[in-house]
Amino acid sequence: MFTKDELFNIYQAINYQTYVNDGPSPLSKGLVKNNSIPLVKNMLDEAEDYIRNNKNGASLRFGHDGNITPLLALLNIEGMNKEELNPGEVYKVWNTFLAAPMAANLQMIFYKNKKNDVLVKFLHNENEVHIPLQTDSFPYYQWADVKTYLENIVKSR
Repeated sequence: MFTKDELFNIYQAINYQTYVNDGPSPLSKGLVKNNSIPLVKNMLDEAEDYIRNNKNGASLRFGHDGNITPLLALLNIEGMNKEELNPGEVYKVWNTFLAAPMAANLQMIFYKNKKNDVLVKFLHNENEVHIPLQTDSFPYYQWADVKTYLENIVKSR
């Protein structure tokens, strides 16, 4: 019914619309990403509560692509924060099907090592991903460093 070019153009239109409406597009001047700040504050508060009170368990949040996509961009999750002004080039740096496929998820998994350090790793759609922090033991990051990183994101907005 459609040629390969027509299908690609349909994909590009949908991808670009999601990129501008929910993603890291520079056209939004950070407004879309900033919508995730209350969520990041809540994540910080709950993580600190679990750590301080030595709790075990999970804290879950549910949303849609319009929720997870700006969060991924705000946190600079690997590959999810790339900016491109040219609509015809966006697909080369950002793809909605990678950012937010059906059942998209971002996981922060906390651990304590034998030294009693709190470590955290990030998974995006069940894949270990980098954040722009130095670590000697990827995929694990020191919670103290991640906490400071997240607090700085919240403060800088």
